[in-house]
Amino acid sequence: MNGSTLASDARLLEKVRAIGVRHGVDYTDDAAVTALLAERRRTLERIQRGPLVWSGALFLTAAVFWPLLATAFPPWRATRSCPTPPPGPLLLIAVACFNVVHVRWKRELTQGALTGYREVLGLARAHGYEPTHVPAWLEGRTPGVSEKRRAPVPTYPRVDPQEPGATVRTDDSPTVRRYLRSRKPWPRTNAAALRTEAEAYARAVVAARAAGAQTPELTPALRELLEP
Repeated sequence: MNGSTLASDARLLEKVRAIGVRHGVDYTDDAAVTALLAERRRTLERIQRGPLVWSGALFLTAAVFWPLLATAFPPWRATRSCPTPPPGPLLLIAVACFNVVHVRWKRELTQGALTGYREVLGLARAHGYEPTHVPAWLEGRTPGVSEKRRAPVPTYPRVDPQEPGATVRTDDSPTVRRYLRSRKPWPRTNAAALRTEAEAYARAVVAARAAGAQTPELTPALRELLEP
């Protein structure tokens, strides 16, 4: 779901911005969202393949084969004075390791910016903009094993399509206004973030206009940002 699509509907854009404020992420910034998803996916994969997983597998294997080893090797056979240790403790340790991994994985999946992104996707669907693809890991699905969604994209009531003549709400932010008031050449200013937000605002206005919404005219300074 790209930023221009989100910006094309004034009602959707306002809700997406509210979600972004709550989670500290600009979900209309394609580069930022791409980096966020890549980083969170790597984090989830590290949790699922980390030391605790290997430790749990090792203890589980030991618990399964412990009685066989004790029977196969005479020194390990049980006697009245030295009974064979039960595999129960090994099994408990394995289960504890897997449980910790699951808790960490689910917490990373269901809290923070990923939750906000799923909300954005759900709202986009409600407004008639179907995401091109929702990756299985984002919803906690395991393709080929289980289609159960541990963190599904939420479902919201359908919203009537935006009227072609609707006015998009594109009030510029204080950051954009500071940029427009700046009389110094841009390279001499000390805020690369001001330019980024100003450019995002300009692109949102252009995308909304292309979708048929009424938008304010861009100032010459903002038009310069869109020039190649």
